[in-house]
Amino acid sequence: MTPRETADERVKEAQYYVKLGERLNEIHRAKMKAWAELRKSCKSIVETDRMWEMTELGLEEKEIKIKMKCKAIKISSLKTQIEVMNLEARNQY
Repeated sequence: MTPRETADERVKEAQYYVKLGERLNEIHRAKMKAWAELRKSCKSIVETDRMWEMTELGLEEKEIKIKMKCKAIKISSLKTQIEVMNLEARNQY
């Protein structure tokens, strides 16, 4: 991969990361409404959280958080790769 291709890949990953963040924000808004209703039928906050996690949006929330962590690591590694390629191009590595 060339530095340009690596940079393009990093941009694509960052754009996807932003889309995941936007979706997570939508889920958090829905969670606030749903959580209040779930809390009425649960004895504790922990029980309410577990009930939320069993909903479709709760599962999606978990999945998005995991994807975002993976994307953040990939974006960071691409940045490092670009820096190394730039140093190699200048014979400074």
